[in-house]
Amino acid sequence: MKRIPRWLRRLALTLFVMTAVVGLGLTALLSTASGLRLAWGIVGPLLPSSITVEAVSGRLAGPVEMEGFSYTSDRLRIAVRRATIDWDLGSLWSRIVDVRAIDAHDVELELLDHAPPARPGASSGPAPYSLPVEVRVGEATVRSISLGGLPGGFPETVDSLELLEGAYRSEASIGALRVYGPDGSLRVSGRLRTDGRYPFDVEVSGTLLPPEPYAEVELEAEASGDLDAMRAMVGVHRPLEIVASAAVRDVLGARTICEPSHRTLRKVGPAPRSKPRAASIPCGSPGPAASPLRRRAPSTWSWS
Repeated sequence: MKRIPRWLRRLALTLFVMTAVVGLGLTALLSTASGLRLAWGIVGPLLPSSITVEAVSGRLAGPVEMEGFSYTSDRLRIAVRRATIDWDLGSLWSRIVDVRAIDAHDVELELLDHAPPARPGASSGPAPYSLPVEVRVGEATVRSISLGGLPGGFPETVDSLELLEGAYRSEASIGALRVYGPDGSLRVSGRLRTDGRYPFDVEVSGTLLPPEPYAEVELEAEASGDLDAMRAMVGVHRPLEIVASAAVRDVLGARTICEPSHRTLRKVGPAPRSKPRAASIPCGSPGPAASPLRRRAPSTWSWS
């Protein structure tokens, strides 16, 4: 049997030792707190000045806990007291940020400036936007949200927000977004592309709790279209059964709001102490006819 040359044995031993050292180093980097501190010491100084993080702990492979996160732009401020993120680091090789779960507490959202009202006429719309990687979120929970800088009539607090199956790169996809607040709860699902004319398709359902003496309101809404034209339908199930629909041209400029229609189909349950006021929809010049919008089973009514 031919003897293996000494130089080849030494080369094999050297490669084995180097592989073992690299493997141990990667394990320490991904699976220990010191590895996360080392990685954050490199990445942290590279963040733009608009983003600050007070402290980071956990493991680079997840979960990672951040404290005192804030983002500030000329129009928006976001602050998160504490957030825990569990993600699949291996998916980065496929250019996917796969987040298994997010749990955030005490979030503040504030609008610092409002854009001037759009002038009548066709609007150019926002520029196309996309991320270099795809971001997927399996589930996310945000507790205690305060809202500031919004116009009057909008809520100032949200108790919690729950997201199931969200994704974004050039298209935002929401499997189910549930919002709970002192004024009721909503469930939102849909898609929005952030290029071209921003086509979208959104469904909303929920329960609103107006102040006394008004009764609890159950509603459902659908909207689809793009920045050039949009069709929308809103259905109220309690205390009255009402459906309303409208088509809008030039969504950002709101140049024309056409084909409004509303109809009370029937009363549901006991009569409220005060007669509810039906929302009116202004109408401009006539537009293209909207396609019939039908509510799904088990209800039987439809409106077109």
